[in-house]
Amino acid sequence: MVNEVIIVDTGIIAAFYNKKDEHHSRAFELLNNLRKGIYGTGIITDYILDETVTLLNMRTKRPEPALKAGQIIIEEKIGKFFPLTVDLVYKTWKIYQKYVIKGLSFTDCTILAVAEFIECEDVLSFDKEFDGIINRVM
Repeated sequence: MVNEVIIVDTGIIAAFYNKKDEHHSRAFELLNNLRKGIYGTGIITDYILDETVTLLNMRTKRPEPALKAGQIIIEEKIGKFFPLTVDLVYKTWKIYQKYVIKGLSFTDCTILAVAEFIECEDVLSFDKEFDGIINRVM
């Protein structure tokens, strides 16, 4: 059964655009499946955009991967772009206070806030810290 929506985490997009990443091949497969609609519509927040382009620029030491990743997110080529509202940022802060001890970053917690807001049960992520909190497709 196809999910309606799935939130896409930074690691998937960053691994896709970084051929040296240990998860590159799997990320390539996952994003191709997402483009085919196998997981439903991808949702990518502004926080994921920020984290993805920053991470790619730092890891690859080249602007091209970060610029390509940012462009596909902005142009909604792998999913819907979803900027957070102020209310969702406040909700994220409450979630962060609860889950920081599990190793979730503030950006990870934006995923949980958005998931609750849009009634999404799935995240496309390599991060095991989500296990037991939200269904992780990897």
